[in-house]
Amino acid sequence: MQLRFSIAILLTCVSLLTLQGCARIAIREPTSAQWDAPNAIRMLGPDQRFSTLSAQSFARRLRAQHGGQPVTILALSGGGAGGAFGAGALVGLTRSASRPSFSVVTGVSTGALIAPYAFLGPAWDDRLIEVYTSGRAEHLLQSRGLGALFGSSVYRGAPLKDLVDRYATDELIEAVAHEASTGRLLLVATTEVSTGEPVVWDLGSIAMNGGAGARVLFRDVLVASASVPGLFPPVVIRVQEAQALYEEVHVDGATTVPFLVPLAFVESSP
Repeated sequence: MQLRFSIAILLTCVSLLTLQGCARIAIREPTSAQWDAPNAIRMLGPDQRFSTLSAQSFARRLRAQHGGQPVTILALSGGGAGGAFGAGALVGLTRSASRPSFSVVTGVSTGALIAPYAFLGPAWDDRLIEVYTSGRAEHLLQSRGLGALFGSSVYRGAPLKDLVDRYATDELIEAVAHEASTGRLLLVATTEVSTGEPVVWDLGSIAMNGGAGARVLFRDVLVASASVPGLFPPVVIRVQEAQALYEEVHVDGATTVPFLVPLAFVESSP
């Protein structure tokens, strides 16, 4: 059996920390089906409303655009500080002149923070390196002190939010929108607390259609995907679907999806 889709997976030491008695938000134990790659992708339309489409529809579009040629997929997983390995691997591919322009880039947890730079290509390597060498990431773990006894996390959420906000600039959002307009996909997974199920976000559609709120929504999805339950507080994301507006609570995508490769993207041939 041959795979028509070429897949590169950078596993940066997926770590899932469980702190008994610390988290106040209950997350349903994932079923075996939830550990499978999600089959639905949430995208933002020009009317700034979300809709959920099947991964098969995205896969058909990709195949049509590539005219039967292989579609390359880069899947970046989690691993906390180990995410520096994924960043270094990308820069190494650039310097060895062997880095392709991936058709699809997906990210979960720390991998979600790297994914936009992987999606944008070598021109953004300097900013990716800065994320891990500036020293700002060393100050993410700021204890909430006694507040941890009455809240949902041991550490404050503001430092992680501020770090992502610093690098998720308007320039980056515009660049992601440009690349997404060519048909490439940037996908990030979070876990929705009330259902305990993964949600896959099409960040390219958010960058293209999010308007004035695109940067905030883009940032919140990245922060949520990297917010390990019990360590960092969950992130509330407002979702407009059809005529209804919802407030959803999201945490680390690695809670339900170790790394993200929708099964529909992997087509086998005899």
